[in-house]
Amino acid sequence: MRMLGSQQNSFVAVLSSILLPIGSLVWLLIKKSTECVRLQKELKRSEKLRFEERRGRTRAEVALRNQRKESIREKQKAIGKVRSPFLKRAGTPRQGLVCPASRGLVILDKSQNKITPSALDGLEQYSHIWLIFEFHANTDHLNTSSKVQPPRGYGKRVGWLATRTPHRTNPIGLSLVELYKVNPTESILQVRGIDLCDGTPILDIKPYVPWDTPPSPRVPNWVQANDALHSISWSSQASQQLYSLGSRFFTDFYSQQELDQAQTAINQLLAQDPRSKRCRNSDNHSDDPFNIPFAGVLIFFSVDRKHSSVTVNYLTPLSDHTAAHTADDLLCLSPNKKLDDDSDDNDDENCG
Repeated sequence: MRMLGSQQNSFVAVLSSILLPIGSLVWLLIKKSTECVRLQKELKRSEKLRFEERRGRTRAEVALRNQRKESIREKQKAIGKVRSPFLKRAGTPRQGLVCPASRGLVILDKSQNKITPSALDGLEQYSHIWLIFEFHANTDHLNTSSKVQPPRGYGKRVGWLATRTPHRTNPIGLSLVELYKVNPTESILQVRGIDLCDGTPILDIKPYVPWDTPPSPRVPNWVQANDALHSISWSSQASQQLYSLGSRFFTDFYSQQELDQAQTAINQLLAQDPRSKRCRNSDNHSDDPFNIPFAGVLIFFSVDRKHSSVTVNYLTPLSDHTAAHTADDLLCLSPNKKLDDDSDDNDDENCG
């Protein structure tokens, strides 16, 4: 019996010597796994806090600038607003008539006493109108430089009064658009060749008359520069998505039968190289994607700088992209398939 008990004790000792290290190893693995999960959560939390802090700081700066603008600027009462497929500054045509297939609406404020159906009487007889508007999306109004770099100047710096930059002492712009249809009952104007952001305040409307154009105008050579990108192509996927998504998101501006005109407008926009100076001057490869919002769709494209060509890669609903990649509610042309904040290094001629 003593021998049997001794053998049992030896077996227990051996078993304990085996199980204890195994148990310790399992415990260490569980501890490491738990620590890894904790660190991952902490990393995500840190990234979220850093993003929220950055977005909050940017929005606070914009809000402060807006407050200062309101305090120093004499208020001009808008008579209406623009509805356009150009949701943000980035990706809006720099001039309207270089994108004649673009479309939009001017929705007048019927609550104002002077905005009545009779106020529009006779306007339908004109082919074009001038829209006098506010550069409401300009976030750098107070830091006006005496010289700017117009996008067609390719680095050339000229005085701001020699350009149509939105960075002006008084943020007022002038745009010539084609007047397609007038709806006096609803106080809505359908226009084409528009170069204004969605929501742009309209201060006044004036009809275009022939003597608005002088007989022999003179302009600098850089104004007459050709489009930066000459060749626009669409992948088969993007072409299919244009019609499947366009029928859902473009209907305010293009009917199902007019989606080819929406494609033409996008081509005309891309031919102007809508990327910011920062993006154009970066060392991105030709397969680096950029994006622009158009109506409710985000258009992803890549640029081959060697051949001055653009390829539209694919389209996705804008609703698929959360606000995690936005700051101060302004979208930007950004690489790496995501939205980014719209910094103030955009070209000096841009939308309202």
